[in-house]
Amino acid sequence: GDEEVGVALLTYPVLMASDILLYQSDLVPVGEDQKQHLELTRDLAERVNNLYGGRKWKKLGGRGGTIFKVPEPLIPPAGARIMSLTDGLSKMSKSAPSDQSRINILDPKDLIANKIKRCKTDSFPSLEFGNSERPECNNLLSIYQLASGKAKE
Repeated sequence: GDEEVGVALLTYPVLMASDILLYQSDLVPVGEDQKQHLELTRDLAERVNNLYGGRKWKKLGGRGGTIFKVPEPLIPPAGARIMSLTDGLSKMSKSAPSDQSRINILDPKDLIANKIKRCKTDSFPSLEFGNSERPECNNLLSIYQLASGKAKE
């Protein structure tokens, strides 16, 4: 057709699955919106184990009956979905056009502090978790909870 598909659409999920399977991970930390990415890994592990595991694997010198562990998702109770610093209704994403909307893994400490100070907030005078009318407040409190290690309460 006339449309083109970037090769990363096809290669990235396989590379991710390869990393997970190579290290024989039992649990893989993912956000709630990324659980489906782990399904390919699970499918590949189960298929290889069914096709080549068991007696065939033992004949080749392998131990046990499986070649790959079938990993489970580890979805944390807090921070499973961090929202954008510029829009409390959008997921934080490295593909967002504004660098201000996210915290990059290599951002220095002072830049992260500056991004947090400049992020979108609301005009209410107090802080509260769980109010759907205050998504930016929920997001900031969630980030603080993760960074400080304090409980929601």
